[in-house]
Amino acid sequence: MAAGGRLYYARGQDGFATAIEIGAQDAAWKSGPALAMDSSGITYLAWWVRTGQESYEAAWTSNPGGLFKVPSRIAGSATAQPYPLTVALARTGAVIGWSTGEGNVVVSFGGGAAAPIALGVQAAFDIDRNDVVHVVYARGGDIFYRSNAGGDFQGVERQVTRTQYVESAPAIAVAADGFPFVLYRSDENGVRFLRLTGGAFTTHRMVAVGVPAWQAAALGTMPGDAGCLILHAAGSAVYCEAGGTELVAGTKRWLWSLAGGEEALGAHADAFSYLHAMVLQAGALLYRNDAPPPVAAFEAAPRYGETPLAVRFESRAEGHVLQHRWDFGDGERATAANPVHTYAAIGRYTVTLTVIGTAGASDQRVEDECIAVVPPRFHLRIPDLVVYDDQRLVPVPVKAVSDTPVLGFTLAGRIDTTAMALLPGDTFLDLSSTVTRFLEAEFVAPSQDPATGTFIAGVIFDIFSPITGKAMPPCRNVNIANIVVQITGAPANRQTFPLALQNGLWDPPTFNAFTVQGSMTVYPELHPGSITVIRRAEEDLGRTFLRGDVDDDGKLGLSDAIALLAYLFGRGSAPVCPDAADIDDGGKIDIADPIALLSAQFSASLSPAPPYPMPGLDPTLDALPPCR
Repeated sequence: MAAGGRLYYARGQDGFATAIEIGAQDAAWKSGPALAMDSSGITYLAWWVRTGQESYEAAWTSNPGGLFKVPSRIAGSATAQPYPLTVALARTGAVIGWSTGEGNVVVSFGGGAAAPIALGVQAAFDIDRNDVVHVVYARGGDIFYRSNAGGDFQGVERQVTRTQYVESAPAIAVAADGFPFVLYRSDENGVRFLRLTGGAFTTHRMVAVGVPAWQAAALGTMPGDAGCLILHAAGSAVYCEAGGTELVAGTKRWLWSLAGGEEALGAHADAFSYLHAMVLQAGALLYRNDAPPPVAAFEAAPRYGETPLAVRFESRAEGHVLQHRWDFGDGERATAANPVHTYAAIGRYTVTLTVIGTAGASDQRVEDECIAVVPPRFHLRIPDLVVYDDQRLVPVPVKAVSDTPVLGFTLAGRIDTTAMALLPGDTFLDLSSTVTRFLEAEFVAPSQDPATGTFIAGVIFDIFSPITGKAMPPCRNVNIANIVVQITGAPANRQTFPLALQNGLWDPPTFNAFTVQGSMTVYPELHPGSITVIRRAEEDLGRTFLRGDVDDDGKLGLSDAIALLAYLFGRGSAPVCPDAADIDDGGKIDIADPIALLSAQFSASLSPAPPYPMPGLDPTLDALPPCR
C-alpha cells in the first residue's frame, strides 16, 4: 500500500497490524503497487517511483529471509504516463509487466531490463503452472492477447473482443489447467456491462449489468482446476461468483452493500477456496474474507502420570486454522497440530493452545493444571559399591521400589567387560538375602552373553497350581536379586566401573519391567550404579563390615535388632561398627534403623543398604566413627 508518498507492506498473519516501510520515495500510488507471494512465503513488490515532474521508473524488491532488500530500478522502464503494474511468479522468479502511456506493453523477467512485447495499454499479466506468461491489453477499443508459449512473445496476437466498447482495463487469470479467463467492462449506449471470456475467446458471457464507473471488478482463480473467481459490484452491492472453464454462470452470492466512496476492488481465492477481498474506499484500504474464524479446543492423554510423562495432544479446533501454537506450561512450545510432549519434572502444568486463522484471526484455549506429573512409583536401582582389590567376587544387589504388589519381574543389564566378568552359566544370578528367595519364587530363568557382558532374568512368584496370588508386597529399596561379578585384571586404585540395567537387550528385546496386579506391565525408572576398587596396599579405609550386623557376629539375626534397641535406649553398649547399625546409610543411628532391620528380616519389604549381602566398605562418607 502507498500513503504519503511512502510505500508500506503488511501481512494478514497479525491482522495487518504491522506495516513495514519499504522506503520508496514518492511512490505513485494510483498506478500501483503490485505484489505476489510464492509458496515459500517470499513476497515480490513492484511500484512506480517519480523521478521527475513527468517521469517515472519501475522499482522492485523482495524479502527472502524476511527482510526486504534495497529496492532496485528496472532499466528501460522510464515513462511519462505509467499504468498499473502486475507481478506474476514463475518457478525462476518474478515477472513484472505493465503498459505505458506511449502505447507499449512491457515485461521484465526477474527485475532485468524492460522489453517491449506488444503495442497497447492497460495490460494485465498472469503465469500458468508451466511458466507460460499470458498477457491481455487494450488497443483501439478492443482487447488483445499474447503469450510466450513458443519461447517468446513473437507468436500470433489474438483479438479477444471486437467492437465491444472496452471502457476499463481488462483482467486475466489462468486456471491450473492452462485455461485463460479474461474479464472486461464495456460501455454500450451508456450502460456498463461486465463480461467474461476465455479459451478461444469465442464465447462472451455477461456477468453483470449496471456496473459502477470505478474499478468495480476483480478476477482471480480458484485452487486446482476449479475455474475462476469474480468479485464485482452491481447496483448497490458487491457479489462473488465462481465459474468453471466452460464459462457457464457459477453460484453468485451477495457479500456486502456499497457504502459510497468505493474506488477499487481486489480479490483472491486461497488454497482452501476462501475469498479474500480488498476494497479501496475513501482513501482507506479495507479487507474482509469468508473464512470461518478459528475456535481453539484440544484433548490431551494421559493427563496424569509419572515422570517422565509423554502426553499426546490433539487439536480439536474448529473453523479455518492455519497455525497452532502450543505452550505446555514447562517452558516448551510446539507448532504441530497434534504434538507429543514429554514432561521431565514433577508438577502441575497449565496448557495453552492458540490457533490462528486467516488474516490473523485467533482464539485461545487455556486449561489450568491440565497435566499432573507425579514421582515415579516404580524403580530399579543398582547401588554404588566400594570393595578392596582382594575381594574378587562381588554380589551386586538390584534394589526395587514399588507401591503395589508385584507378581513377577524381568531384568536386563550390562557390565563393563574390560575389568569384570559374570560368573559362568546361571550362577551369576544369586538370590540369597533377597525377597525373591524369601517368597520362594516358583519360576526363575537367568541367561547371559559373556562376550558382551549382557544378562537377562525373569522371575514369577506364583506359577504352579494351586495359584494363590503370591506376590512381592509393596516395598522400598528391597533386594530382588544379586548379579555376581568377578573382578579381573589389576584395577588401579579407586578405579570405578559402571553397572547398569538397560532396556532393549537381546532378541527379542527384553525390558526391565514389573508385572503388577491385573497382569499389567509397568516399566520402572532405572538407576545405574558402579563398583569402585580400593587397592589395599595403597589406601587403607579400615575394616570391612556387613550392614545390619550390629552384634558383629558375621550374620543378620534377631539379636542384631535387640542389640540396636538396647543401645538406643540406654541398656546396651555402642555397636562395634556404627556403620553396621546405620541400616539405611543415612549417616546417623535412630529408631528407624531397628525398624528397618526387623522389616528386612520378617517382612522382606526392605533390605539394608550396601555393603549387603556381603561385607564391604561404606560407599558414602558420614560422621559415624570407624569400625573398631
